Amino acid sequence: MKDEIIFETERTVVRMFVMKDVDDALGWMADATVVEFDEWETMSREEVVDFIKEQRAIPKNATDALNEYAIELRSEGKVIGGLSFHLDDGKPGWASFGYHFNPAYQRKGFGQEIAIALMNHIFSLGAKTAFAKVDPRNTGSCLLLEKIGFQLKEVLKNSCIVHGHPADENVYLLQRENWKLGTLKNE
Repeated sequence: MKDEIIFETERTVVRMFVMKDVDDALGWMADATVVEFDEWETMSREEVVDFIKEQRAIPKNATDALNEYAIELRSEGKVIGGLSFHLDDGKPGWASFGYHFNPAYQRKGFGQEIAIALMNHIFSLGAKTAFAKVDPRNTGSCLLLEKIGFQLKEVLKNSCIVHGHPADENVYLLQRENWKLGTLKNE
């Protein structure tokens, strides 16, 4: 499974999903509070199984697809969340990303730990600009991005549909030359 590891942090291993992750993934994929600000809906067990099968078919670090990876807590051997990133997301040198956590593991510093390691990773793969679109009502995510160096570049009014209603998106950018935080373990 070592070849399926994307990167590691002090407390986590970010790796490709495997079928044994289904029940852990339900801990956030089936929780309406986790997807409150997202365009996607909660998933049933069968939908999570299909989702993991689809993700297993995407090659590690593929640049032409949205990769979704499991965030495994080392101390428990449990998947506590997922993250995605897409290199070149329509713009050469750019990378988009997002992440979700099981509510039982939110507000414990995992978001910051993962975001820092993910920036190190995508910049090491050649991205020059990282960007994220965040619903402005998701103040925790907005504050986290700003804390690690992202800048709010624009607010897109009614740019997406969230659970049947138009929603705004804050667009955050971070240039590789402005990245100042940590280095990755094992990279």
